[in-house]
Amino acid sequence: LVGTTIAHAKQQKPASRSLTSLIVSLARDRPMECVDAILVPSLTNATEDWEPSRFQCELISRVLRAGRDSLSPQAIAHFVEKILPTDADSRGVKWTDNTMPLLTTCLNR
Repeated sequence: LVGTTIAHAKQQKPASRSLTSLIVSLARDRPMECVDAILVPSLTNATEDWEPSRFQCELISRVLRAGRDSLSPQAIAHFVEKILPTDADSRGVKWTDNTMPLLTTCLNR
């Protein structure tokens, strides 16, 4: 299992510039939809032991830090609500060294 995990980690790559640009554009044009359809699903999973990769978190962090061309304050609040669920039925983010900076970035906006 450890060998599989290491091999899987080596296969991961950072998001391309074009993908990053596309998601930043979507976040600017359709912020709530971007949160619901792209950002939150890429951080959560139905599997208990799953956690987002460093590259997924870096991409979302870039989207969050894209300045005035990024998510609106309402969309950031919506994002925080989704990753920090208040009811027992919702699934939030698994908090790791990779995901903690996302919350910090949201709070600094």
